[in-house]
Amino acid sequence: MTRPFTRLGKRLTRDGFIVVAVLWILGALAALASIYAIYVVDTAVAFGVHDDRLQAEALVSAGLELTAYQLTATPEARPTQGAFAFRLGRAAAAVEFRSEAARIDLNTAPKELLAGLFVALGIRSDAAEVYADRIVGWRTAAPEGQDPEASAYLTAGLRYPPRGAPFPHVGELWLVLGLPPALVERVLPFVTVYSGLQQINVADAAPEVLAALPGMTPGHLHTILPQR
Repeated sequence: MTRPFTRLGKRLTRDGFIVVAVLWILGALAALASIYAIYVVDTAVAFGVHDDRLQAEALVSAGLELTAYQLTATPEARPTQGAFAFRLGRAAAAVEFRSEAARIDLNTAPKELLAGLFVALGIRSDAAEVYADRIVGWRTAAPEGQDPEASAYLTAGLRYPPRGAPFPHVGELWLVLGLPPALVERVLPFVTVYSGLQQINVADAAPEVLAALPGMTPGHLHTILPQR
């Protein structure tokens, strides 16, 4: 009388083991599916970032080539500024170019023009004079003997002295002693190292650059801007 129950118990135990094994397999498959889904998503994101970078590089290259074409298409009437838009694939780009002569050259501009730019950007005149002195000190060769400008950098705890030579690029403004980072960021669009001019081209200069000219008043500025 006990044998049928014994067989039934063994069968139930065996069936329960199979159910547990099947559940473990299903759990493992679900985990693999989740891992694969995460891999697919990460791969898609990585390819998307790569595609965006390639597209951005293509847009920059196309913008430079089209700008060069506009500057060389009519050598006798080369524009000093301009703007245009174009499409490349599904992306749209807007390009604006301006002559370097419309910017203030960090290597040749007099102190008054540099200080005027700082004032035009909202800096007090006394602080603007100090910042302009620092830029001139950075680009000026050190005198024989003791160099007070280099001593100031050492006293400030900086591990480098002023260059004592022309700025190789405008990004070196970040290294000039005492210039607030926020001010450097605002100044960069209005300065250059390529024009080689002590003055600026008033026909193409931005209003902030025009306001930096010695003797420029708000009234003169508002008179000049509509006439350009």
